[in-house]
Amino acid sequence: MARARLGRARRSSISTAVLAVSVAAAATLGTAIYLVSTSLPYLVDSAAADPRFGSLNRCVISTLREPRAGFAVSPNGAQVAAYGASSIAVCRSVEPSLDAKAHPTGLLLPLGGVTAASFDFEGTLWLAVARGREPELWAARSAEAPAVKVGDSAPVALVGVASGAATLDAEGRLAVFSLNRTQSHPARVPPGANALLACNSDGTLVSVVTANAIHVFRSADLSLVRSESPCQAEFLWWEGHPNRATIACGPNAAWALAIDVVSGERESVLSKDRPRSALVPQLGTHVQSCDHLPCSVQPRQ
Repeated sequence: MARARLGRARRSSISTAVLAVSVAAAATLGTAIYLVSTSLPYLVDSAAADPRFGSLNRCVISTLREPRAGFAVSPNGAQVAAYGASSIAVCRSVEPSLDAKAHPTGLLLPLGGVTAASFDFEGTLWLAVARGREPELWAARSAEAPAVKVGDSAPVALVGVASGAATLDAEGRLAVFSLNRTQSHPARVPPGANALLACNSDGTLVSVVTANAIHVFRSADLSLVRSESPCQAEFLWWEGHPNRATIACGPNAAWALAIDVVSGERESVLSKDRPRSALVPQLGTHVQSCDHLPCSVQPRQ
């Protein structure tokens, strides 16, 4: 009898312990579900809570059901495109003001192998697509139009300009393409593994940062505006004025140089840990990547 009572007591103790663990686990799971369901848009995906691009980013998240590899923002800030391994999501704001209450529309373009994307000032989406040994240049005139191959280019970087796209290949050849399949005579810059391509605020100038130097060309004909190494150039931000830019100078962006790329006028400025970001020209703001979606960059103090 004593053994039986002892066995029942042990089983009762074990059952109580299991119940306690189960209740604790359920409470923990419930708390986790609550945190995920209530805090995910704000804590996990800050892009969805961005004050300017949040609604467009939420549209992209719901449209592109695969991991994102990169994004592009149109010059007027009304469109955001993001691409994964097999498709591209393009979301367009109903209102140019990007009112937080607006509900952007999203479309999915079935095109795989995209490695870079950029909108030009006419709303065309330009794409670098890796389908063989070398990447190809593709373009979609609108989110509703199918993407088509354009010209003969193997871009490792591209950026939209006033009425087309500037592309840079691995050999340092810079070219500008438009949808009527015309191509400018290419210019050359020193080839580099991490060349950075950017466009100014009105689409008329394109910059390349490579080999610690900056190279600026007119997008209409790729005539050279400036080519020099004013410091150990690591990055270039275009500013609101079409001729003005700021250069991050090394090592490790220790200081910066504000420059008028046409006149050559320049002055040293303090480096304030400015994040690498891109200008959205017609909004006059910069964006950085938040989990491969655009987030507004806070203005410098």
